[in-house]
Amino acid sequence: MNQKIGTCVSVLLLCISIQACTFLPANQSTAVGSLQLEPSKTTELTLQTEKTADISEIPIYKSLQLNEEEKIEILDVTGGKLLLNIYQDYKEGDTYFREEGYSSVTNKIVVYDLETDNIVSTKIISDAGFCTDAIFVDDDVAYVVITPNNNNTLSEFKIIKTQGLNSQDITSGFCRATGFDDPRLVALDKETFAYSYSNPETKEFGVNVVSKNGTITSQIHLVDDGITEHLRTTLYGNGSKYVYYAAVNKQGTIFIADKDHIINSFVLSQSERVYDYCFLNNSLFFTMEFVENGTSTKKIIIKDFNGNNIAETNCDAFYRLESNNIDTVMGIDGTYQAYYAQIYSDNITIKKINVPAAPVVFFNINTTQFLLHYNYSINNSELRLLNLNLT
Repeated sequence: MNQKIGTCVSVLLLCISIQACTFLPANQSTAVGSLQLEPSKTTELTLQTEKTADISEIPIYKSLQLNEEEKIEILDVTGGKLLLNIYQDYKEGDTYFREEGYSSVTNKIVVYDLETDNIVSTKIISDAGFCTDAIFVDDDVAYVVITPNNNNTLSEFKIIKTQGLNSQDITSGFCRATGFDDPRLVALDKETFAYSYSNPETKEFGVNVVSKNGTITSQIHLVDDGITEHLRTTLYGNGSKYVYYAAVNKQGTIFIADKDHIINSFVLSQSERVYDYCFLNNSLFFTMEFVENGTSTKKIIIKDFNGNNIAETNCDAFYRLESNNIDTVMGIDGTYQAYYAQIYSDNITIKKINVPAAPVVFFNINTTQFLLHYNYSINNSELRLLNLNLT
């Protein structure tokens, strides 16, 4: 979506300052996207000339005409369209109210067009279900809906794919509905998607791939036996590949796969503790804690798909990562302050964005545009479009 979004208003110019970081040498010259990271001496990055970013508020709430109790969660973004979960929270005393895990009900899933400011389609969710994830696939939508159990034990989930006015049940099962073991979805191309799972009864977990006709193929299959452990069902994708993280034989293991096969897997060192990770172009961006000889250092580390370190920089912890899959990564620190990282040919820089330090989720639109969704703010929710002036 390269053209200006017609519904954006109140363009603000906000200053961005650069946080000092250290670039450490790589073992060899390795390409990241179209950039070439060369071995270099340790380089301290100091405050540079201030830059600006255009921030545009997007008033989608007027178009959606929500009631006072309804909230919005963005589930996916593609081609200028948003996939929205319109939901409301249960109140204490309600049948399905929970103090832990999901305590909300989805009223509908909406496809909203940013450029035309119109609702494209609406899917009503029944049976007190809550939509925990959804993606655009095959010109339609695939989504996960969890039906709560008022005994607060296991809850049933279904993965459903819409086909025009019809729907197809892909699979179903049970989960604890805590956010760590419910299925997550990623699109692998226009017609194929993958989902992660964790079965609390059989202890099986991993990733399956779903074809256009609904055929399910097991791709990563593991069993939690105390030596191999399920960590979380989180999946990150770049449109053709996904990355999955698990503990295999008591070692942190990263899997990279596409719709056809596992491309590679590699084991992290005992010193590397992962905070978060995402794709760059032909490499992976990690934020980690590095523990060695009783000393703890927080770092950004870029690895190729074989697990080799391409580059690294000492930096505070960085969470909720979202990248343009090339050379720019959005994230927040422990105080919810928003930053973005840029990967250059000779260094990595971290730039602070002067937007509210509040819970925010990022969504990439294209190389230089990201959506910032403050969906747990005091004023319920704000949606902003960030245009980065990259140099």
